[in-house]
Amino acid sequence: MPGNLMKELLKMKLKWIQQFIMCIGFLPLAGLTEENRLAGIFPERIRTIALVAPASPGSSTQKVDRGIALLEKSGIRVKTMPNARIGEPAGYTSIPVGKRVADLEQAWLDPEVDLILCIRGGAGTSDILERLDWDKLRTRPDLPVLGFSDITALHMAMLKEKAGHPYASPSLLALLSADNDSLKSIHAILNGKPVSPVPLIPLRAGKASGVALAGHLRLLDTLNRSRFRPETQGRVIFIECPDLTPPERSRHWKDSVNRDFSTPARQWFSGA
Repeated sequence: MPGNLMKELLKMKLKWIQQFIMCIGFLPLAGLTEENRLAGIFPERIRTIALVAPASPGSSTQKVDRGIALLEKSGIRVKTMPNARIGEPAGYTSIPVGKRVADLEQAWLDPEVDLILCIRGGAGTSDILERLDWDKLRTRPDLPVLGFSDITALHMAMLKEKAGHPYASPSLLALLSADNDSLKSIHAILNGKPVSPVPLIPLRAGKASGVALAGHLRLLDTLNRSRFRPETQGRVIFIECPDLTPPERSRHWKDSVNRDFSTPARQWFSGA
């Protein structure tokens, strides 16, 4: 067999093997049903997940119960922190700061906990930031902490304090309604794999690359006026603000620009 043909066949075989391995990696996500929708989402190293409510308690007791049940059905051991479900169901209210701080620190410093999952966003996360013992939290610099919306405040503080590994991700309640593509993205990111491209509507065409920074526009603006102001130099910033009216979005955007929050960034993407 000619040498060039042999090389081409070997390349084709290698490519097929790589594709096969990628398919195996996503097999747990194939054929998801409502009863096993979280199966295979978390890597094997994630065996115990702690549930916390740094912002507001769950908006639905039934949904929180269902989320816990789905995690357990997927093989995850769930530790619900002592105060995480006080005040449930809740709107945009929070329980006392001290209880939320105690829960988060207990979960963070528990050596059995492999990942912290926030029950939801809501309101009040920024109130706990100055009360947290960041020296203790820095002892686990790689602990994944998942959440979004109001949890942006905690994520930005984590980046500033170099404590833990923040992931802008669906919370426990949001996982119940996340579509299959979103679940695949969570699986890929937690496993250090590339995420499939997402179609976007460009407001201004161009190319940019840099470290991603994601969060809620209102919280990014708020943290920009505190000692927890995140580093934006060379960042690609992704923002969400579905609960804000157009005037509110404009105000927070202008405030962030006036305080030089966005100037050093490479690019902005809005998911509003």
